[in-house]
Amino acid sequence: MQDPAAEIRELGGLVGYQVRHDARDRFDRANANVVYDQALQSFHAGQFEEALTHIDKAIARFPKEASYPLLRGRILLEMKRVDLARESFAKAIELAPEAAEPHYYLGIVLQRWDELDKAAAEYAKAAELAPAQLQYVAAECETLVAAGRLDDAQRRLDAVSKTFEFSPVLDRVRADIAGQRGDLAGRARWLAAARLRTEPGKAAVLAEEIAATEFELGHWAECLSALEDEAL
Repeated sequence: MQDPAAEIRELGGLVGYQVRHDARDRFDRANANVVYDQALQSFHAGQFEEALTHIDKAIARFPKEASYPLLRGRILLEMKRVDLARESFAKAIELAPEAAEPHYYLGIVLQRWDELDKAAAEYAKAAELAPAQLQYVAAECETLVAAGRLDDAQRRLDAVSKTFEFSPVLDRVRADIAGQRGDLAGRARWLAAARLRTEPGKAAVLAEEIAATEFELGHWAECLSALEDEAL
């Protein structure tokens, strides 16, 4: 049987070690956050080489923080170093599997590689983890359309129709689905819905597409009306 005094000393040693370990952890995290902020500032300023240097230091200082490889991946993506960006996003997912953003950016990488089914799966995972984020759902649906999976895209749109009832972004996806199915009238209708929900300063492309679609339909008056849109 171990001496009680020895047990106390051993326990005290373990507690002391944990206290020192936690203190060192907090110190490393604090220092890494300072460098991370520098990396973020450089990134937003378009100074990507400098940003990469800073974020590598942050990761070396505190490798357990998922937001660091996430930022590293975004920097590398801007530098067109897509292979390395993918590795960083995968690392961020490993460190924080319940975070949506790394899945979204990994989807962007896969989409650039034309691996559309895999990209759609990553966007879907991001949307599952953050269901209120329109950009994740929109990216998933747009990628499904690009992959020719129109029925899957339509089902996904139907599933989120109440959550994003008045989204011009999703109306635009519905227009693309209609267009790919040869339904020009449906395409014109959904483009018009998207146009109504888009402010004039951002609606020029929609107005042009409405005009082109109405022209294809032989609707001359509607085509001229679209060309008179204030957005143009």
